[in-house]
Amino acid sequence: MITLTLNDLDCRLSIDGETVHNEPAIAFTNGREIDFGESALSRSRIRPASTFSYFVQHLNQQPIKSDAPGISTQADLLYQFLIRFKERLPGGNTEAWYVVVSSDVGTAQLGVLLGVMQAASIPVKNFVDEGLFVNPTTDHIAHIEFRMHRSVVSIVDVDQDEIEVANFIGIEKAGFDAFTNRWIEYVAQRFLSSNRFDPRSFGTTEQQLFDQLLEGILEGKEYLTVRTDYRDETREVQIASKELAVATMELVNSIVQPIDRSRTVSLDNYSKHIPGLVETLLDRGYSILQEPNSMSHAAQMIEQNSTDRVDWIRRATRIETSRQESEVESTTTQVSFPTHILSNGIASPLPMGHASLPLAFKTDEDDPKQTVLLLSNDAPALINQRRVTGGTHEIRLGDVVRVDDTEFQAIYVIE
Repeated sequence: MITLTLNDLDCRLSIDGETVHNEPAIAFTNGREIDFGESALSRSRIRPASTFSYFVQHLNQQPIKSDAPGISTQADLLYQFLIRFKERLPGGNTEAWYVVVSSDVGTAQLGVLLGVMQAASIPVKNFVDEGLFVNPTTDHIAHIEFRMHRSVVSIVDVDQDEIEVANFIGIEKAGFDAFTNRWIEYVAQRFLSSNRFDPRSFGTTEQQLFDQLLEGILEGKEYLTVRTDYRDETREVQIASKELAVATMELVNSIVQPIDRSRTVSLDNYSKHIPGLVETLLDRGYSILQEPNSMSHAAQMIEQNSTDRVDWIRRATRIETSRQESEVESTTTQVSFPTHILSNGIASPLPMGHASLPLAFKTDEDDPKQTVLLLSNDAPALINQRRVTGGTHEIRLGDVVRVDDTEFQAIYVIE
């Protein structure tokens, strides 16, 4: 069974639960050359304008500025990125892939992803919600997915027969990028206080901070020695992990606050390393699943819930860990219309207006499955990066609307 977990922090290709290749979904361009993964991440702070890290989160065809041959949209970056994974497969393997995606991915985005994978000649078996990979040892679970630019909390319900991703909470600007910016800002202030040197003034020294902080946090170090080398002079400061937790407590609170106290919390591989997150959850009385579901058990469940057509699996019949074979029945969610509008981490049911912006989202009177955006007068907006003004505009599932500095996304919520 081939599984591609499409988390932009750690995209991972596995065969029967064993990792074949993994790397972050980030690209770096240098003239006509392009690089991905760890190499791109190690230069992302040196030349931010040449760095691209949204092509997995957005899953769209938004144009980008690049001199690299064949790269003019986000979808082009995704195509080249997926080719790297395809090339890591053993020769002659033509098995279809299960693609594990975040709970906040929309149907329209899955359409773009499917099209790109087909263009790359990668066969797709099914799309699977990452929330189904939690350890189903309790009835009500909130699974925290830590992403490059946002965090997502999957609301997972479990009973004796089924496991289902019932909903999700999207927390904007509370992803890896926001956390690292706060950590770098804090450490830079320490350098200014002790050495009168600001590492953020130069791309090379800011990259040094980024690399050392990332390594220390992922290794779970309680104390970090952070050094900068500039013009043959080495400077260093000592940082405690608790200090980094304080520096990002506002972001940690934005992730924890929306989670219902009755739910047991499951953490993905990245979120469990975030300073202060586990401590905050425990201090507020949450229980935490200490062990994730075994990849082999989850894969067996997904495989036995699969269908012959490409669907998005968000609900599955459970299988017992001790059972080698089980007759199961597939239940998938197929939707093509939005039911809610997501903004600032809150999903509001349609119809929806706004107190201070000249807009409203409504359903068509004749067709309740059709959603429209109403803009007052000649008010401007961006729909999937396309500029529109005034009047009525059709909105499809997964579409992203931006008015001023506020972003809205049309989503489907399972009641």
